[in-house]
Amino acid sequence: MVMVDEEVDPNIIIGYHTLLMVQVRQEDLPQDRLRIKRDIPVILLGQLGVDLAFQGNGYGEYLLMDAQARVSEISKRTGVRGLVLDARTESLVSWYERHDFVRFPGRLRMYKSIDLIHKLELTS
Repeated sequence: MVMVDEEVDPNIIIGYHTLLMVQVRQEDLPQDRLRIKRDIPVILLGQLGVDLAFQGNGYGEYLLMDAQARVSEISKRTGVRGLVLDARTESLVSWYERHDFVRFPGRLRMYKSIDLIHKLELTS
């Protein structure tokens, strides 16, 4: 997904995000009650970025909400259990924690359950 401002200049990219289907081991999911040991389908937020010229204006949060709305819709047709991402820095970990993501122990990988995403009541 690419964000542009069609009224100002549709050729300038403000930001973007990508979503990919992946699997993680259930025992690796933070705060997940282990039922059976198997791989769990999740969606990976592969990238989320905002051009430096547009940072600090809430576009990152908007893109994250858009990604979660899309994950919520996908989950209605598939069995995904949540959204995972790989934060690049500790400051990004803190930013994602403010959006209810939890960290995999000892890693920059983070997770948000589909139940928490559904509670946002977002639409794509």
